[in-house]
Amino acid sequence: MTDERGVLPEGLLDENSIRLVTGYLSDPTRRLPSFPRLSSLEFRFPVAIKTGTSQGYRDAWCVGYSRRFVIGAWTGDPDNRPTNHVAGSVIADLVHDLFVTLQPEEREGFDYRPFPPPRNVVAVEVSVLSGQLATRDTPSTQVEYFVPGTEPTESSSVYQRFAIDRRTGRLATPRTPRSEVVTQLFPVLPPEYASWAAENGMAPPGVAVEEPETVRLEITYPPQGARFIIDPSIPAAFQTIGLQVEVEPRVTEVVWYVDGQEYERSDYPYTVRWQLEPGEHTVQVRFPNAFVESSENRFVVLE
Repeated sequence: MTDERGVLPEGLLDENSIRLVTGYLSDPTRRLPSFPRLSSLEFRFPVAIKTGTSQGYRDAWCVGYSRRFVIGAWTGDPDNRPTNHVAGSVIADLVHDLFVTLQPEEREGFDYRPFPPPRNVVAVEVSVLSGQLATRDTPSTQVEYFVPGTEPTESSSVYQRFAIDRRTGRLATPRTPRSEVVTQLFPVLPPEYASWAAENGMAPPGVAVEEPETVRLEITYPPQGARFIIDPSIPAAFQTIGLQVEVEPRVTEVVWYVDGQEYERSDYPYTVRWQLEPGEHTVQVRFPNAFVESSENRFVVLE
């Protein structure tokens, strides 16, 4: 709410909240991976910046502020018609050029003044992956600010040490010679992050046997009784779902069956994509060389 002059009343926003948000918006590492480093959102001096794109590309905007200036830019059609895929990241190029033109000294590294840090907060070094307290085994850390009483109290357990057989790269067994056992750190993430972990080279170590005595095969997607609707406005090739399963302990490969027929073989994290087809369907997972199989999940696809 503003007064008759359009000015915000003093004290409307909490100072520390503003400082915390400013820290987030001015830190390029917090925009990863959605926005790459060294883009138009990154400066040689402190600038807090935010972009936005409305549905259908009807509006694209970018607003930023430094210690000296506030700059905002918008593009769109007055008739609310979609633009030709102009996004807020495109408008950021203009805002970036305005900042570096208005602040040539800071651009060259002179008269550099960082944003003030929050007051009355606790600075804590945390794990980038878990947000919990960093330990000596945490490779990626950063300092976060917390209101007293809200800071994390548990140590991060994402990275754990495993005994590895150096000859195979898999978990060591009682038969592994002691001279061939090495200790390595591996990230251990919840099952829902398995695909992301595998894509980023963070898969856990594999077991040393292909057919362990006790296994767990549980399909997590699609869930039992799921219903999907085909969208006629989207090309059929883009209407797919990810078939996901939890496997414990980890094995080299599983086989997916759709409607009782072998569909695809997949290694860790065992996720495959299936194109939606109208009708009632079943999905199941089996081991390729052992009589081990999951229960069947039934789902339906509607047109």
